Amino acid sequence: MWKPVTRSESVPLNGTLACRHQGWRILVVRTPAGLFALEDKCPHQEQTMGGGLVHEGVIECPWHSVAVELATGRITNTMGFLGMPPVRVFPVKEEDGSVLVDLPDGPPPPPPPLADD
Repeated sequence: MWKPVTRSESVPLNGTLACRHQGWRILVVRTPAGLFALEDKCPHQEQTMGGGLVHEGVIECPWHSVAVELATGRITNTMGFLGMPPVRVFPVKEEDGSVLVDLPDGPPPPPPPLADD
């Protein structure tokens, strides 16, 4: 379902905005190519990617430099991060000054268990 998550002016060009909606952690990114929305959990340690460097259709996690393709969620750098699952990508659009993200019904799935659980 399409859910309003923020106002359009809250997401600067080549910038990010981390927000939450009904338990989902969402990262909205604006580039010259348009808006993108990803689940805001770096696949490395599940930290926010908000504030990460945005360039050429990719965002770099500000914590450990995992590079994620905005359109697909695919990991693009080879610094030991290849093979990690892609970041979930959501459809996004702007209407009447709001950013809307197409989120699944219900809360997000629980995180996978830790290796020593």
